[in-house]
Amino acid sequence: MLVACSASATATLIPSTATPFPSTDTPSPTTPTRLKAFSSAEVTRVVDGDTIDAMVEGSVQRVRLIGISAPEAVPGRPVGCYGPEASAKARELLDGRTIDLQRDPTQDDKDIFGRLLRHVWMDGANVALTLIEEGYAEEHTYSDPYMGWEDFNEAEGRAKAEGLGLWSACSDEVPGISIPFDPLGSDRDCEDFDVWREAQDFYEAAGGPGEDRHRLDSDRDGIACEGLK
Repeated sequence: MLVACSASATATLIPSTATPFPSTDTPSPTTPTRLKAFSSAEVTRVVDGDTIDAMVEGSVQRVRLIGISAPEAVPGRPVGCYGPEASAKARELLDGRTIDLQRDPTQDDKDIFGRLLRHVWMDGANVALTLIEEGYAEEHTYSDPYMGWEDFNEAEGRAKAEGLGLWSACSDEVPGISIPFDPLGSDRDCEDFDVWREAQDFYEAAGGPGEDRHRLDSDRDGIACEGLK
């Protein structure tokens, strides 16, 4: 009886909500549970809706959020529809904040531009998923599905259905919907596209990265026309 009473009393002190700290269990490839491979960092700059600079273990690193693509809003490049709003939301959430960076075993450590590929967590929430849920970014998978991709796709579906953010503001300009040429038509080169997003969407609609019929991905890394980025 003493043991049972002690166990019961202890149980009442343990909250029923999930802990915001990384799990020690092996993660499912379809759920955004945290890994042991994570590190605390401080955001020093929000570049745009899907890229940040953060102080990681004593040095500033550029970090690309896994699982999303936000409209462009970088000086010197064409501004995408809803790009300023997406960047402003990312700054509201992240600027100057302390975050957890989580490495995903299904993805490379860095992309071809040297940016860390990470899930970004803050206050127990996946920031990329939040941006998708509120219509500030679209889901994006480069090659292999990442941890949580099913949740990200479902969140995008809900945002589309509700017409949130870019899904109503941009109409046919929404990233991933507007393609300037027929992907199965005449051969196209990178010079045919005004911005990288158009080239990437065209490349994927034409079968990339599995099939690169227009030869837009010279190094076969899943990213078309890198010179436009």
